[in-house]
Amino acid sequence: MRAAFAALVMLVLLTTGCTSGTEEADPDAPGIVPTSTPDPKATAIADLSEPEFEGVVIDPFDLEAGDCFNTYIWRDRAQNLQRATTRVGCQRNHQAEAYLISEHPAPVDQPYVGDAELKAFTQEVCFENFEDFVGLEYVRSALEIRFLYPDLQSWNTEDARTVLCYLEAWEGGLLRGSMAGVEL
Repeated sequence: MRAAFAALVMLVLLTTGCTSGTEEADPDAPGIVPTSTPDPKATAIADLSEPEFEGVVIDPFDLEAGDCFNTYIWRDRAQNLQRATTRVGCQRNHQAEAYLISEHPAPVDQPYVGDAELKAFTQEVCFENFEDFVGLEYVRSALEIRFLYPDLQSWNTEDARTVLCYLEAWEGGLLRGSMAGVEL
């Protein structure tokens, strides 16, 4: 009898859960929007035609912290890969959000410090600033850190020292709203 009662209590707990069941998620709340089929605006290599862009085409290094954006990759008629980044409003579904713009400390007249140095510097500043932006430590987050840093050509011709840290959904999908302070 006692075992049957314990089993009944366990069954009730398992089927009812810990909430009242009346709470519904806010469809406009910031978060990750799962996608079951590839989003036509998602980063993918299209066959020949230039994709229809959503947002304003922008150089990725012109993004500012808090900007939301999409990236497009396609092949032109000569089969060359083309790439474009568009800034979009964060209230729309988007692929990524910039959360930190930083400068490498090398002086303007210093020769290229190398890919390994730039990558190490960028990874460090991006990881150090992730929790401050999202509100949750990286290892517990459903978000992935991505980054951009200058290449040899931009370092030498534009005196570029800017690095960009941005977020994407870790397991795919699109972001909705700003990820600032969402603890996701």
